[in-house]
Amino acid sequence: MSITSDQDKMLIQMIKEFTANELAPQDMTIDQSGDYPEGLFQTVVNTGLLGITLPRAYGGAGFDYTATAESLEKMATGNASMAVTLEGHFKTIEQFIKYGNQSLNDEYLPSATKRIFAFSMTEPSGGSNPKGIATRLIRTPLRPLFSFAIKLVVK
Repeated sequence: MSITSDQDKMLIQMIKEFTANELAPQDMTIDQSGDYPEGLFQTVVNTGLLGITLPRAYGGAGFDYTATAESLEKMATGNASMAVTLEGHFKTIEQFIKYGNQSLNDEYLPSATKRIFAFSMTEPSGGSNPKGIATRLIRTPLRPLFSFAIKLVVK
């Protein structure tokens, strides 16, 4: 990866400092408890980290995925849990942008700087690969019965 823009360099430096000051000192606590300490998530929100990849039109910073990937790599050296949480958030934002219609994006994306967006799936054949999910339809006299369900959950 080659980061050349001054803004990208500033983002990466900010992530390094945030990681050193806020995440790395709490890394073992996060790991042992399986949760983020009180106030840490609000600090992430206040710092603007949830909006790194969110387009500016929706209140985000609009960084590209190269700068974002390098930032998450730097973050993961101090705390992999937060880096993975943000990665999932950014991937879900990307799915909204790629596949969501305008009204869905207008309704939900402005809130992506204040809460985690995520998708979940469960299917024995899928593992961590959503493309690997196999489905089948079972016809019954009363109604079709699918062997999986997809639900958008918004809180």
